[in-house]
Amino acid sequence: MKTKLSFGILLILYTNIGCTEDKENTEDMPSESIELLKMDKGGCFEDPNLNLKNGELSNDTLFYSVTNDSLVLTISMNNNCAACLIDSISIVDDHVNIYVKNDCGPFANCICSFEYKYFFDNYIEKAILFSVYLKDYKEDEYSLWNEIQYP
Repeated sequence: MKTKLSFGILLILYTNIGCTEDKENTEDMPSESIELLKMDKGGCFEDPNLNLKNGELSNDTLFYSVTNDSLVLTISMNNNCAACLIDSISIVDDHVNIYVKNDCGPFANCICSFEYKYFFDNYIEKAILFSVYLKDYKEDEYSLWNEIQYP
């Protein structure tokens, strides 16, 4: 009886130790999906007086670069100076959807260049599709503005 009880206690202890080790191993495994580290705003977000006069408009752009081990997605878009741009992001597997909406109106009589920079981690050796959707304050739904794939 004493042998069976000792064997039972050892079996329980061994099982608990094994579970603890497995749990620690899964916590140390890296995430498989791309991860957003941070987001910065520039252009008219920093200085609303950066109005663009006729003939000085820059092109709307979407591009990526790699800086300090981060994948940086830059969105530069011209919009009305009175725009109240609000962004949100959704990451599903290796597809990143960015939603930008203008939440106010009416319009002012000027144009300004707004810039978003999204910094991502866990992007190496993956094909990642970035899709940017826009919605004006008068519109009911978002529409695709631009897409780019990394690499």
